[in-house]
Amino acid sequence: MPLLKRIHKEIKVRSLRPLVLSLAVLPFALTAHTAVAGAASEADQLNTQISEAAEAEEQSGFIAGANLSTSLSGEGQDDIDGYPTFTYDLDSGSFSAFVGYQTKRNNRIKLAFESRSFGFEGTSEEETATGLRLDWDFVYGKSKVHPFWSIGFGSYRLSDPLILEDTSIEGEDLSGFSFQLGLGVKIDLNKKAELSLGFERQAIGWQEVEITGRYDVSIQSIYAHNSVSAGVLLHF
Repeated sequence: MPLLKRIHKEIKVRSLRPLVLSLAVLPFALTAHTAVAGAASEADQLNTQISEAAEAEEQSGFIAGANLSTSLSGEGQDDIDGYPTFTYDLDSGSFSAFVGYQTKRNNRIKLAFESRSFGFEGTSEEETATGLRLDWDFVYGKSKVHPFWSIGFGSYRLSDPLILEDTSIEGEDLSGFSFQLGLGVKIDLNKKAELSLGFERQAIGWQEVEITGRYDVSIQSIYAHNSVSAGVLLHF
């Protein structure tokens, strides 16, 4: 073979070797790249989960706040021995201040002091009840607007009830027990404060009292109302 042809052939072989080597290594490089990308994705997911868990941990803790409510409708009922049940319309409004705890699942347990007024159709007189109530709020969602529902009970004292006027026990207070259900939304204002808008159905059953005198009778009253409320909650 002439010398020039041998040199030319050797140059072609040497120039092909890097290409062949690159083609052989390419599958391994692609596999390694895929593995690295998968590991990076898993690491990002893990970091996200850790961040969410840390955020939830930060959000759990003590809370405090206040609520105002006004009734949309209400009804009173007096059961008097030997007489038909007497029913009447009533209005109600309240102010309450509470302390509590928010769990890692964003649910809340609240203990509140509440002052509630009652007005009655056909009279300008009012009654006032004060008491303690315990409520559980079950909150859903991770956006800034959280729907919730609540359940609770309370213990109240009714001052100077009108039903006892002109009786042998006029001026005495009545104690009562309440049960309430509610629903609404909580709106995050920032990381430390939120606004709450809700609807609640509450019924308060007052103790049975015995009235003696010209007629001896027992009386038991129930107040029930549907109310809307607005409140502010602070995280600590």
